[in-house]
Amino acid sequence: MKRVILFVSMMFVVFALHQPQRGTADIRQETGFIVVAPDRGYLGNEEVRDVFNDFQSEYVSTLTFVGLGIRNEKEEIQNPLKSALEEIKARNVKRIIVVPLFVSSSDPVFKKAVAALGKDVNDLEFSHHMSESYLISQILYDRVNELSKNSNNERLIVVGFGYTNEEEHNGIRDGLNKLLKYVNERKKFRETKVVVFPDWNSGEKLQEQGYKEALNEIVATAAKGNKTIVVPFFLSWLKADHHMSTWNSLCNSLNEHGLTCQKKELLPHQNVALWLKKTANSYINVPRNEIGVIIMPHGSRYFVNEIIRKGIEPLKERYNVEIAWGMADEKIIQEKVSKLEERGVKKIVLLRLFTMSKSLKEKTEYILGLNESEYMARYCSPVRSCSTFITTGGFDDHSLIAEAYMDRAIEISKDPSTETVLLLAHGASDEEDNNNWLNLLRSLADKINKMTRERHKVTFKAIKVATIREDWPEKRDNALKEIKEIINAGNRDGHTLIIPARVAGVGPYRKYLDGLEYVMNPNGALPHPSATMWMEEMIEAAIKEMTMLGVKLSRTQIFADTHR
Repeated sequence: MKRVILFVSMMFVVFALHQPQRGTADIRQETGFIVVAPDRGYLGNEEVRDVFNDFQSEYVSTLTFVGLGIRNEKEEIQNPLKSALEEIKARNVKRIIVVPLFVSSSDPVFKKAVAALGKDVNDLEFSHHMSESYLISQILYDRVNELSKNSNNERLIVVGFGYTNEEEHNGIRDGLNKLLKYVNERKKFRETKVVVFPDWNSGEKLQEQGYKEALNEIVATAAKGNKTIVVPFFLSWLKADHHMSTWNSLCNSLNEHGLTCQKKELLPHQNVALWLKKTANSYINVPRNEIGVIIMPHGSRYFVNEIIRKGIEPLKERYNVEIAWGMADEKIIQEKVSKLEERGVKKIVLLRLFTMSKSLKEKTEYILGLNESEYMARYCSPVRSCSTFITTGGFDDHSLIAEAYMDRAIEISKDPSTETVLLLAHGASDEEDNNNWLNLLRSLADKINKMTRERHKVTFKAIKVATIREDWPEKRDNALKEIKEIINAGNRDGHTLIIPARVAGVGPYRKYLDGLEYVMNPNGALPHPSATMWMEEMIEAAIKEMTMLGVKLSRTQIFADTHR
């Protein structure tokens, strides 16, 4: 009966996936984006336009530039915002998202822009600022890396700009320190610090004092010796052309003090476009053909990999699938993400095809930018991507996997009442993790026992579980003693059947069990219809969760300090 239900469920999903879907244009019309950027003059604004033109081709959006409003607030702030609102509302969107192309929520230009919106602000939603994204941290890392040759003997100064009071100074500094953390996790400098210059329109006294203090701090750091690298990181200083650039002028004067200045500012850089699209993708729903799936199995040699491919193959008829072999290899995952995005994908499910849900979960989440981890930062970096992600997976004790293992036992069984079934798994080094693994195996054993009685009307003499702990010689030796006892006990008045509780194949089991009497099924969970159904079930649940999370996040208005 359960097989019939599962089959009907599968056919329902297949039927649903092949129904005509709402077009991309229809879904795009639901949400509109207003990208608000600081007015930096011709060249600076053109750099923003270059990013926006690509964005505009995929999303209902408009771009507006705003200033601090010192000369004429109506012309510099109110009129540009009013025009942008009128333009986006004319597109009949249901929701309007304001995307601040500002590094910090403390930027006075953006704060004035929000204030100028007046009552209209209640109809808008605001995305996070740039300093909240690891993609922007990666730009800073790239700028630093271009100049740094031996960080242990270097000092690093990140330069910010734009405050008009002490609160804004602290906010801009804190945002840059957050971005700098990403760099410090990967490169060890003798010293790192953030220095922030005031806005030119901050008032004569504050401008003179703040500029002097910032410059003195930079020069004093350089005077300590060692190479000192100075990197600008802002989107608010004047950049009329390559010569009429505030940073270019300051950089020339800093060079006189022996500092190494990065000429490149935050823009242009491809990650800004990725950030803009990722921000938008977190707010929109997309058709099924713009959802990608990456399946990540550990993998092995060719013959085992082909078994896994065979189990995955049916999913390619229903999903946009890439396979990322390995133990969360960031370069392989990046390659697969890029391939999916080249095919127009905007949301990605990464399915961890492992026996345990805990396996590589933290590392995978870090690579996808879903968590922060100083530990993981030592070994890998997040992918550079515009997609939104969710990751799921790990067999654990899922009933569909129990069904696959049950069939493996039935396949090699001759007289169940005399046979002891041993579910044999990889295991873990840590005792707590290994015990958790054993508990999941016991749960699988209980389900297999129940299924064989209900479906085949037979009962095995016993179903035992064990982990071989194959990667840790000392622990493996102890585990093998217990495994040999189980096998020998099963053989005293019957036979022992071994089912590899693995994704595919038998691993090194035959090598370690040499000389013992048993019958082993050569297959793990894959290939088996139930294992493939498990993958589809996990993917569908992840897509549903991704949609629900997206809606929940997108309805959260994020004003930070700008709306207080």
